[in-house]
Amino acid sequence: MSDSRPDARRIAVIGAGIAGLSCARALAGAGEAVTVVDRGRGPGGRSATRRTELGSFDHGAQYFTADREPLRRAVTSWVEAGVVAAWQPRIGRVDAHGITASPDRRTRWVATPGMSALGGHLGRDLDVRRRTRVAVPVYRHGQWWLHDDGGNALGRYDALVVAAPAPQAAELLSAAAPALAAQAASVRYAPTWALMLDFASPPALDYDALFFDGDDIRWAAANGSKPGRHGATWVVHAAPPWTRRHVDDAADDVATDLAQTFADLTGLSGHSTTTRCAHRWLYSLVDNPLQVGALWDAAQRVAVCGDWCQGARIEGAFDSGIAAAGFVLRDLAAGSATSSAQPADDGAAARAAQRERLRQSGSGR
Repeated sequence: MSDSRPDARRIAVIGAGIAGLSCARALAGAGEAVTVVDRGRGPGGRSATRRTELGSFDHGAQYFTADREPLRRAVTSWVEAGVVAAWQPRIGRVDAHGITASPDRRTRWVATPGMSALGGHLGRDLDVRRRTRVAVPVYRHGQWWLHDDGGNALGRYDALVVAAPAPQAAELLSAAAPALAAQAASVRYAPTWALMLDFASPPALDYDALFFDGDDIRWAAANGSKPGRHGATWVVHAAPPWTRRHVDDAADDVATDLAQTFADLTGLSGHSTTTRCAHRWLYSLVDNPLQVGALWDAAQRVAVCGDWCQGARIEGAFDSGIAAAGFVLRDLAAGSATSSAQPADDGAAARAAQRERLRQSGSGR
């Protein structure tokens, strides 16, 4: 990652998920001075790994696919850097008649040794300020003024990128950029309860991952079958209807109920577990993605990006971050402020940043 230019503009990115980090790397790679602020303990967003004494669990994003060229090129360099590896699980489908083999053989990619490694790689040598909650930003005298929720100044910036879940983005921008906030507020999410199980002995299943029909469970995977992992660990994602019925239940109760449902559907009722815990993702699946690369208001130099712009997938988040960076870089280069609240697709604005992008976001350096 190159140093900032002497004449670099200061840009703040709120959110250190995959969208925010891919955006930040593109901007920093172009020589701009970038600060990333995130409320979480580590970068990566839902590309997360929970570590316990008995094993680790990818309890958020399970894997990602690379269907488009930008991410494919990044994956190549990530593989060379040892950050990502191919995972080719034996996949089954569970329905009312039992479990049958799935013909799905597409390549799935996982970060190693856990999904959180991807955020760590993208966030390396960036100025990432963790455990910091940003108060509503203020646009004043052509700059964005940021403070944390305790009133402490975080700096003044020439441009702002909000890379947060849509409801949070809407709240942050409701005062200064209401048109963008309204677009973000229109996005609806389906929450997901994630169950983490560590079995006393490997379950008697001929599959490494399972898709489920029905309204109770959507997905389950043998976490230990992924490259760089070990142990008889499984992650189970509840389906949206089940999650909505239990969204306010205590995590311990959810873990008990969901584990029993998983055992009943797979015939594993006789297998004991040594670890059983649950985590709720309120902003998980996106019901109505906007189908744009990013949102942009050139009058105030503020972009909004996230997987919810294109769909709740890592590739969508990655592309959205690049699209946002393209708008910022194009505007800074042109010195223009002539349009307002424009959606950005994966076209010209995103391509404006692609020359830099894979030197920075995909680099193994």
